[in-house]
Amino acid sequence: LGADFGSARSHSKEDSSIISAAEGYWTGRTLVAQGILDPLNDAKTRSQLLGALRSGVDVSPITAGHCPHDELPDEVAGAIAEWMTKTKSSSSIESSSMIIA
Repeated sequence: LGADFGSARSHSKEDSSIISAAEGYWTGRTLVAQGILDPLNDAKTRSQLLGALRSGVDVSPITAGHCPHDELPDEVAGAIAEWMTKTKSSSSIESSSMIIA
């Protein structure tokens, strides 16, 4: 199980390069716990782009800003626990998973 608690880049024309760079690399299940009130980027659009990237990417919108894991740790922990339970019970689980918050 890998985890990345950070933000890549702000929403801009660079987003397409982020998605292009990600294609072909990580193929495991992924949770994006996105703070949808993030003032640093268009978080709603970014979470939609990430969710549409490929199958196995689950987006959990959190009503928080840039650092949802700091602002609402119980809500992020709940999203992670729910996702892990769902992922564990899925028959199409990869051998490892990633969480991005």
